[in-house]
Amino acid sequence: MVGQEKEVFKFHPLCKPLALSYLCFADDLLLFCKGDKNVVIMLLRAFKTFSQPSGLCMNQSKSCIYSNGVPKEIITEIIHVAGIVEGKLPFRYLGVPISAKRLSALNCAKLVDKAFLIKLKHYAGAFYSKEKKMDSNAYTIKQGYQWLGGVDVQQQWHKFVWNHLSLPKHCFIGWIAANRRLLTKDRLHSLLLSTDKVCVLCGIEDEDHCHLFFKCQFSRRCLDLDFTQEKVIGAMIQALTYKIWEVRNKCRFENLIVRPEFIVKVIKEEVMFRVLHVNNAKNRDSISQWLK
Repeated sequence: MVGQEKEVFKFHPLCKPLALSYLCFADDLLLFCKGDKNVVIMLLRAFKTFSQPSGLCMNQSKSCIYSNGVPKEIITEIIHVAGIVEGKLPFRYLGVPISAKRLSALNCAKLVDKAFLIKLKHYAGAFYSKEKKMDSNAYTIKQGYQWLGGVDVQQQWHKFVWNHLSLPKHCFIGWIAANRRLLTKDRLHSLLLSTDKVCVLCGIEDEDHCHLFFKCQFSRRCLDLDFTQEKVIGAMIQALTYKIWEVRNKCRFENLIVRPEFIVKVIKEEVMFRVLHVNNAKNRDSISQWLK
């Protein structure tokens, strides 16, 4: 929200001290504002502005509007404008009850117990495998914190995934793919959500992350079509990861087949557009010439 809109935006009463209008966890987004139709329109307009360049759009079938203390006629107008159904309070999100009232310790008891048991089970073996046991004189708060939190492992691929020449939507899918969290058929099968594990692009081998992006005949054809420019290799692979996942979903859910040559052409256009609009990109002319 910029310009004059920032001055008239009205925060949710409990979010106003923090100027808080959203919370984001994984691929879930929670938006907060005052129960006013114009404010909701402004908030949705800002989200649309974010969605257009990033490619991250709202799934209306999985979205709800929650309110408390707002007149029924205003809620009806908001629902009509937003095109989102009304949800009922309280509801649970990640095991936590979301309510208009203040949460009590009892409301969160099950969540706390579950988190504690998981943590205890995870570190029980580590505790008993210690060769040196801490006594009351040697123990420090820092040691306790490090033992409970575990060792922070630094990932070496984060700079490759989150590079400035990649579009945000490419980075997002690349990050999920690097963590092997895309809902490929092998994951759906392990969750008992699907009995079919065959790749929808080649129809030969089982679909997992390694096969889909590196071994599948479709992916290999895309990789063979001139991806050798070192300065933009990260952006090209990010874009290719995104496009393969996009084509896979179109093939599975819409029965649409796209040629690898078309995919590579679109990728070059998108990466060239990105390169031309990144101010601090070096050798912009030579990279753009190669992409053409």
